[in-house]
Amino acid sequence: MVKLSLTKSDRLCSEKLISSLFNNGHAHFRYPIRVVYRRVDSGFIQSQAQGAFSVPKKRFKRAVKRNLLKRRMREAYRLQKGEFYDRLKAVDSKVIFMFVYASNEILSFQIISKSISALLAEMVSLLENEKTVNKPTDTSY
Repeated sequence: MVKLSLTKSDRLCSEKLISSLFNNGHAHFRYPIRVVYRRVDSGFIQSQAQGAFSVPKKRFKRAVKRNLLKRRMREAYRLQKGEFYDRLKAVDSKVIFMFVYASNEILSFQIISKSISALLAEMVSLLENEKTVNKPTDTSY
């Protein structure tokens, strides 16, 4: 069982990885959150997954509101991280991702949690399918 905390090694900080994520990643949307993710080689990240959370300034001018939504997204991910890591280990994949809040209104934690749960499940199932089809060929970051 994975510890239910969000440590430094679980956070996506590398500018190279973030730019490769947006240049070569896959995106999926489940209201109110959009996820962009990419499988990476095991040498690039320490933990099973690294993630980042974003709320656009264009939609929420006040930092207090953006921070509230980022806290809700981080908490929803943190609570589901254990199961997500177990499924990633079963698929033998490491992944980087970014959750981007896409709604214009502040929604409840329950709605955000359901969305993140669905996106994580979808991400793992797509990684499983991708794993059976082919191996990643692009290793440039």
